[in-house]
Amino acid sequence: MNFRIGLPETTAAIRLPSILTDYHKSYLEVDLVLKKTGTTEELIQLVLKYELDGAFVAAPVQHPELDTIEVGVEELALITGGQFPSIEQPEQLRNLTLLVFRAGCSYRQKLMDWLRLKGIIPAKIMEFGTLEGILGCIHAGLGVSLLPRSVIERAMVQYTFTLS
Repeated sequence: MNFRIGLPETTAAIRLPSILTDYHKSYLEVDLVLKKTGTTEELIQLVLKYELDGAFVAAPVQHPELDTIEVGVEELALITGGQFPSIEQPEQLRNLTLLVFRAGCSYRQKLMDWLRLKGIIPAKIMEFGTLEGILGCIHAGLGVSLLPRSVIERAMVQYTFTLS
């Protein structure tokens, strides 16, 4: 039996290996098929259209046709390249380029909501379809992003090894 799942790029990059390992050990008769990576909104729509059997998405999800189970909590943090000083005040983001996933991404929405609350309109927003694209542009000094801390920590280690 195949079970089609979807998940955000960040979950695929950091959490997927342990999820697949644990699931496979517990349910040998079920094959998990990574069908789609996408934004929270895209994945929810694919589940509602029965194109996916389930998806890992950012909470909260309020839909009468969906059941949700919390499987973890991610701490979000701003990430900048070495070219920028550390961000200590929200106002420092006013003149920086935001590097984000396309519309429908929960991290993007949280960042935009937070900036709006602080009265900040970003100078420029660049959309990406992959985590590697965002991290590569951050490393190159193009801008800043809001990502799970686990992704940032892993990216810092990878870049340290790559550049040494």
